[in-house]
Amino acid sequence: MARGGAIYSIVNVAITNCTFVSNNVTAGNSGNGGSGGTAYYFGSNAHAGISGEGAGAGVYASNRCLVVGSTFFGNRTRGGNGGTNGLTTLGSQTDAGPTGGNGLGGGICNRGTNLIINCTFNANTATGGNGGGGSGTGNWGGGNGGNGGNGSGGGSYSASFEGVTNCTFSGCVVIGGRGGPGGPTPSGPGSTGATGSQRGANIASGGGVFALLNCILADPRGFVTVIATTNSTPVSTNSPPENDCGETPCTLVTNRFPEGCTTDCTSTNVVYYSNYTTYQTNAIAVGNAYGTFTDAGHNLSSDNTPTLAGTSHNSFDAKLGLLADNGGPTKTMLLLAGSPAINAGDANLFPEIDQRGDERPSGTRCDIGAVEMDAPVIQSPPQSTIAVVGADVQFSVSATSEVSLNYQWRFNGTNMPGQTSDVLVISPAQKSDAGNYQVVITNYLGSVTSQVAELRVGFPPALTILRSPLSETVLTNTRVVFTATATGDTPLTYQWRWNGTDIAGATGTNYVIASAQTNHTGTYDVVVTNDFGSATSDPLSLNVGTPPSIQSSPQSLTVVESNTANFSVTAAGTPPLNFQWRFQGGNLSGATGSSYMIPTAQTSDAGNYDVVISSDFG
Repeated sequence: MARGGAIYSIVNVAITNCTFVSNNVTAGNSGNGGSGGTAYYFGSNAHAGISGEGAGAGVYASNRCLVVGSTFFGNRTRGGNGGTNGLTTLGSQTDAGPTGGNGLGGGICNRGTNLIINCTFNANTATGGNGGGGSGTGNWGGGNGGNGGNGSGGGSYSASFEGVTNCTFSGCVVIGGRGGPGGPTPSGPGSTGATGSQRGANIASGGGVFALLNCILADPRGFVTVIATTNSTPVSTNSPPENDCGETPCTLVTNRFPEGCTTDCTSTNVVYYSNYTTYQTNAIAVGNAYGTFTDAGHNLSSDNTPTLAGTSHNSFDAKLGLLADNGGPTKTMLLLAGSPAINAGDANLFPEIDQRGDERPSGTRCDIGAVEMDAPVIQSPPQSTIAVVGADVQFSVSATSEVSLNYQWRFNGTNMPGQTSDVLVISPAQKSDAGNYQVVITNYLGSVTSQVAELRVGFPPALTILRSPLSETVLTNTRVVFTATATGDTPLTYQWRWNGTDIAGATGTNYVIASAQTNHTGTYDVVVTNDFGSATSDPLSLNVGTPPSIQSSPQSLTVVESNTANFSVTAAGTPPLNFQWRFQGGNLSGATGSSYMIPTAQTSDAGNYDVVISSDFG
C-alpha cells in the first residue's frame, strides 16, 4: 500500500490555507508467479502476489481531519499493477491473474471523520492498477486476465463521514485499471480481465456518508484503456524470446516481446496465440459523485450525480474560471458571468469568509462554492474640486473586483458619451462644465454608483487700488482713503496690509485712516481672494508728517568791521528740514544749514538777513 503523498496522518490533524500540488502516490506492483513443472497433468504455476492500494496523494487521514481554505491541484493516486501468473509448459492448471490495486482519493483519502471547508479541488486523479496476466499452459486453455483496479474519488474519497461545505470540485479524474491479458496456450488465450470501475471523478464514498452544503461539482473526467489490435496468427520459434521491460503484461509478437512487459519468459518449439496486443486510452463519461450522500442544500452538480433536489440542482454548468491567483493564500477558481452559483448559497449557513479570506456574503446570500464573488467596491471615490477657466480637470476613481470592471461617467445625472474609463479628463474647463459628476461601476455581479463630485469653474480676482488724496505725502490729521476695485467670481474677500502685515479688521473694499499720524507712514496693499485664486495689488506709499515751524528766530547783529557775525535759527517739523539763508531777499550760495556765519564782516555785508525753512510737508 502507498498512502499520503504529502501528509499521512493516523492522529487528529487540522490543515489550513495550504496548497497541495502534483503529489503522487503509487502503490507497489504485485510480484509475478513462478513457472510450474513440465508434467502433463501435474505441473502447476505459482500465483502472482496481491497488488497494493494507492490512497490520498495529497492527504491520507485515518482519524479526524479538518481541512480549511486549501487547494488541491494535479495530485495523482495510483493502485499497483497485478503481476502475471506463472507459465507451465505441459501442466493443466490455469488461474486468473490478480486484480489491480484500487486508486482512492487523488486529493484526499479519508478513513476517519473529515470536514472540508472553503477548499478547491482541480485536476486531481485516482487511477486503478492494471490487472495481472492469467496463467498459461502448454495443453489447456489459458487463465483469464485479472480485473483492473477501481479509480475512486479523483478529488476526495471517504470511507467514513465527510462534511463538505462551500467547496469547489472541478476537472478531477478517475481511471479504471486495464484488465490483464489471458494466459497463452495452444488452444487459445484466456479472456482479458475486466476494466476497473470509474467511481466519482470529483468525490466518492466508499461506505461512509458525504454531507454536501453550498458545493460545486463540475467537469468530471474519466478514461479507460482498451485493446486496440491483437495479432492471433500462430508463430513458432526455436529460440527463446527474452524480456526485460516495464509494466505492460507480457504478450508475444513474432519472436519478440513488446516494450513494457514485466515477466521473463523462455520457450522452445511452442506455438503462441494472441501474441501481439496494442492498447489505446479513451475518454468516457463518468459521474461527479459516487456513493451515499446527504444533500444539505444549495449544491450544484454538472451531471446527475449525486441526486440533488430542492435548493440544489443537477445538470447545471457552474461556469468556473481557471485555477488562478485571485488573492488570498491559495489559488482559487472564480465564478464566471452567468454562473448559477452566484448568490445561490444558503442564506443562513455559510462560513464567515471564503477561501481567500474575503467576507461572506457580499449580498443578501452567499455564493455556492469556495469563492465569494463581489459586486464592485469603491475604495477611492472622485472628489469635488474647483478649477480656473481654461485649466485641465481630472476626476478619478479606484474600485476593487475579482473580474473586469466597466465605467460610465455621468454629468448632472446624464451619461457622458465615450467616458468609460476610471479617469475623466476635462480639458480645458469652461464655465459650462461646472456641475455634478458621478461614475457608475459595473461588473457581471452588480454595480455601484460613486458619491457626487462637484466641479466649480470660475475666474480668479483681478484688481486695482487707489488712494485719496492722490499724493503719498499728507499732513497729520488728514483723512486718507484707500479703495480697491476688483473683478472675478464672487464671493470676493479683502485683506488690507501695512508693510506686508495684515491690518486687523481691514477686510472691506475701502481702508480709511480718519486722522493720519506719523506712525501711519508706510506701504499699503490689499489681497483679494475668491475660490479660484487670489491677487495682490501694487503697493501704495503713505508719508504722514508736520510742516516746519520756527522755534527760535535769528537775531539782528551789530559788529565791528572785520569781526565775525553769526546768525542761527531753531526749527521744528517732520524731518528732513531744508534751510536756505538769504541776504536782502536773495539766496546765499551754500548757506543751507541751521546757522549762517560771516567770518570777516565788512561794511558791504550790512543789510537784512533771513532764512527759509522747508520740508515735504511745507
